[in-house]
Amino acid sequence: MFSKVHDVARQVGQIIIGKDLQIRQSLVCLLAGGHLLIEDVPGG
Repeated sequence: MFSKVHDVARQVGQIIIGKDLQIRQSLVCLLAGGHLLIEDVPGG
């Protein structure tokens, strides 16, 4: 299971560059069944 999650994080990281920590935290939140609010500067 961990390898699949790692693969998803790596693939998303190719699209969203420079946000590795936020990607991992988002995946943890979504897998835990929690709610997720994403805030960032436009284009950032």
